[in-house]
Amino acid sequence: MSANSERRCAWAIRPWVIVLSLAVIAATTFAADPSPSPSPAPEIQALAEKLASAADERAQNSILEKAKPELRKGTALRAALTTIGYATALRGSYAEAEKTDRLIIRFSRQNNDPEGVAVGQTLTGGVLRETGDSQEALSLLGEARVYFEKHPGATVQKASVYSHLGITHLNLGDFAHARAELGRALEIAEELKKSDLIIPALNSLGEVYRSQGQAERALEFYERARTVVGDDSAWNMAFLFNNMGMAYEAMGDNAKALDYLNRGRAVADKVKFKPRVATSLAEMGNVQLQTGDATAAARSYQQSLEISQAIGERGSEGRAHLGLARAAQARRDFDGALAEAQTAARLYEKIGQRDELAGAQTMVGRCFLSLGKKAEAQTAFAAAIATIEKVRAQLAGGAEEAETFFQTRRAPYQQMVALLLDEGKTEDALAMAERASARALLDILAKGKSAAASALTDDEKQRTAHLDEQVAEANRHLLAEKNGEHSSPEKVAALEAEVKKARHAREDFDVAIAAAHRENAPAETLQTASIAEMKQWTLRHHTALLRFVVTDEKSFLFVLHEKAGAIALDVFPIAQTRAELATHTRQMQQILAERGLGWMAPARAFYETLLQDSEATWKNAESLTIIPDGPLWELPFQTLRDEAQHPLLENHVISYAPSITFLARVGDRPEKKEDVHLLALANPALGDSQNVAAIQKVSNSAPLMGNLWEPLPSATRQVEELRDLYTPKDSLILTGEAAREDTFKKRAGDFDILHFATHGVINSRAPLYSYLLMSQEDLAPGQDGLLEAWELMQMKLRARLAVLSACETARGKISEGEGVIGLSWAFLAAGCPVEVVSQWKVDSASNADLMVDFHRRFRAGESAAKALREASLALRQKPEYRHPFYWAPFVVLGEN
Repeated sequence: MSANSERRCAWAIRPWVIVLSLAVIAATTFAADPSPSPSPAPEIQALAEKLASAADERAQNSILEKAKPELRKGTALRAALTTIGYATALRGSYAEAEKTDRLIIRFSRQNNDPEGVAVGQTLTGGVLRETGDSQEALSLLGEARVYFEKHPGATVQKASVYSHLGITHLNLGDFAHARAELGRALEIAEELKKSDLIIPALNSLGEVYRSQGQAERALEFYERARTVVGDDSAWNMAFLFNNMGMAYEAMGDNAKALDYLNRGRAVADKVKFKPRVATSLAEMGNVQLQTGDATAAARSYQQSLEISQAIGERGSEGRAHLGLARAAQARRDFDGALAEAQTAARLYEKIGQRDELAGAQTMVGRCFLSLGKKAEAQTAFAAAIATIEKVRAQLAGGAEEAETFFQTRRAPYQQMVALLLDEGKTEDALAMAERASARALLDILAKGKSAAASALTDDEKQRTAHLDEQVAEANRHLLAEKNGEHSSPEKVAALEAEVKKARHAREDFDVAIAAAHRENAPAETLQTASIAEMKQWTLRHHTALLRFVVTDEKSFLFVLHEKAGAIALDVFPIAQTRAELATHTRQMQQILAERGLGWMAPARAFYETLLQDSEATWKNAESLTIIPDGPLWELPFQTLRDEAQHPLLENHVISYAPSITFLARVGDRPEKKEDVHLLALANPALGDSQNVAAIQKVSNSAPLMGNLWEPLPSATRQVEELRDLYTPKDSLILTGEAAREDTFKKRAGDFDILHFATHGVINSRAPLYSYLLMSQEDLAPGQDGLLEAWELMQMKLRARLAVLSACETARGKISEGEGVIGLSWAFLAAGCPVEVVSQWKVDSASNADLMVDFHRRFRAGESAAKALREASLALRQKPEYRHPFYWAPFVVLGEN
C-alpha cells in the first residue's frame, strides 16, 4: 500500500475516541434533585475531596463512617463526587476518576439509592472504556440502561447511558450498535435541548462515519457540533478540531488537516486536556509522515506516547506505537518498526479495539515482509483479514457503508495474493483475490433473496414514505431552480444543502430500522466460490475468464481457460503500477470520448501491457469474460488492438463481471423463453424546459444523450421499433409524459426485459444518487422524476436483462473490490443479472441503430454479449461510424 492510500485507510490513521462523554458526565443531573447546586456546601465539598483523595476503598469507607450522617444523605455528596470525577477524567487521571466513580456506586447502594448506582455505573463504564476495559464497561452500562429505561420520558441519564454505550461499541468496532445507540442519545439530547449532550453525540456519530471511510459525512456531524458549541475557544472544540483534522487527513487534504490539528492542540493545551493533546500529537505525526518528514513524525509520536502512558490511556498508547512503527519503516529501520507494530497489536487486542487491531496486524505483516520473513508475514496478514471480517459484520448502514469500509481495508488480502503467488500457490491466490471482491454486492443479493428478511412495521413504512417524499420534494425544488430562466448560484447551493439534508435523514432512518430489526435480519452471506466451482462455471460457459488484480506495487492477470477438455489456471504479472494504469486509462477514455484520432497507439500499448503475455491461453476462446480491478474498470477492453491491429471485439465475444463468485452464484445465464415481456422507457417529457430543443436545432454539434435537458431525437423511434421485435401485447412502451417514475416502480417487476432510452446522470461523489431521468410533467406526490440508484436497489426485479441506453451508465465511483458503484451496480443489486451499459457519452442516432440491432439479435436467441458484439461490428462497417466512439461505448455486465 502506498503512503497515499495508507493515509486514506481509516484504521491506519484513526485515533481512538478520546471523547469520554465528559460533557455528558458534567451534564448529568438526578431525578431526586433536578436542580443540584453548582456550588455544594463547604462541608459537602470538603468531604467529597477527602474521599476522592483517599488511598483506596478501605480508606474511603473509613472516612464515610466518620462523616456526619446528614452529609451522607440525599444527592448533594453524590453530585460533588460526580463533579470531582469529571474534573479528574478531564485531566486524563483515569485511575483516580475510576476510584471516585466506583465510590459513587458503593455509596449509593449503602443509601438504598438505585438511581445513584446507575449514575455511578454510567460514569465508571465511561472511564473503563477509555482505559481499555470495554467489556466491563458494557456490562456496567447495560445495568445502568436497565434502570433508566424503567422510567419513561427523555432524561439526561438516558442520553448519557446511550452515549457511553455508543462510544464503547465504537471502540469495539461494532459500528451498527454504535450508530443506533448514539442516534438515540442525540434524539434525547435534542428533545431536552441540552447542548452539552448534543455535542458529544454529534461528535461520536461523526466518528462512526469516519471509521467506516465516510470522511465527508463525518465532517457534517463535526460542523453541526461546532455550531452548537458556538465558540472555537471552548474546551470541547479540542476534540472537534482534532476530529475535523483527521477527516481532512483521510480525504488527503494535509494542509487543512494540519491547521485543524494545531487548533485542536492549542485548545487542549489551554484547558490541560491531556488525552486530546496526545491525540493531536499522534495525528500531526501522521501528516508529517505523509509529507516526508519521518524525523519530525517520530518526535510527535514519542511525545504522544509519553502522555498516553502517563495517563494510562491504552488506546492512544497503541496509536502512538503504531505511528512509531510507520516512522521507523520510513527510515528503513524494519526491526524497530516490527517491535513497535507488535506492541500496538498487543495493546489493541487486549483492549478489544478490533478495527485498530487490523491496522496494526497489517503493519506487522509489512514489517515481516521487509525483513524477508514471508511465513511470518502471511500469519500476520491472515490475522488482519480475520479481524477485518469480524468488524465488517458489524457495520452501521447498508450498501454504501459496506463498500466504503472495505475498499480501504484490502491491503492484507492483496499482500496475501502476492505472497501465495511467490510460493506458486496459484489457486489459493485466486481464491484470496475473490475474498476481497464484490462483497457488499454479494451480501445484498444474499440477504435480499432470504425469506426471513424483516418486514417493516406500519409506522416504519409510513415514516419511510414521508422521508421519501421529502427527498423528492427537495430534488424537485433544486431541479426547478437549476433549469429556471434566472437561476441563482446562491439559491442552488442552498437547495443542494436541503437535498443533502433530506437524503441523510432518509439514510439515518434506514440505519435505525436495520438496527431495530438486527436480531431478526438474515445473517446469510454468499460464500466465495471454490476453485472447483470457478472451473465448472468456466467450462460450462465455454469461455476464457480473465481476472485482474491491481495493487499499488504490482498487478496480476489470472486466466481460467480450456486445455485438453479441462480448465487450467495460469497467472501473469503486469509490469505497471496502479497509478500508471489509472493515468493511461484516463487518457484513453478521454481520447475515445472526444472522438480523438490518436486512439490506436494506446489501444495497442494496453494490449501489450495487459494481454500479450497471456494471449496463447485465451486466443482460441470464442468468448472472454473480463473481471477488471481498480482503474481497469474504465478501460474499454473491446477496443484493445492485437499485433495484427484487430480490436479485441473483432475476434471475441466480451463481457464483464464484478467477480467470479458473482458469476458462479447469481450471474448464470437465465433460461431463454418465447413469451418475453418488454418494458421500454424513452424520451420522457421535460415540461417547460423543452424550449432547449429549439437551441439544439440550430446547433452545429451532433446531439449527445448526455445533455440533461435536451430531448433525445431518436429515442422514441428506437423503442417503437423494439415493440415490433417483441410481442406487442406483452410489451409496455412508455414515452413522453407516460415515461413516469411511479409507473415504472409499479410495473417493472412484471417484465423480463427493461430498456431505458433516457438520460443518465452519474454522481461520482455519492454514486447511489446517480439517476435515470423520467418524465417531469404532472409529478405524483412523493416523486421527483429521478429514478435514483438507491431506489432501484430497494426494488425486486425479475428481469433477466436491463439495457441502459443512456450516457455513461457503466460509470460511477470506482470502488476497490466492488467495481463501479452507480446505476449498473444498483441493477445488479436489485436482482437483474445482466446489463448493457455505456462507458462514455453516446451519439443519439448511432445509438438507436445499435440498440435496435442488438435487440433483434438477442430476440433471435443470441446471448446479450454475442448480440452486442455482432451489432457493434455491424455498426462499425458504416463509414461514418468507424471510430470506436460510435461502435464501442456499450458493454455487457454479468453474462458471457
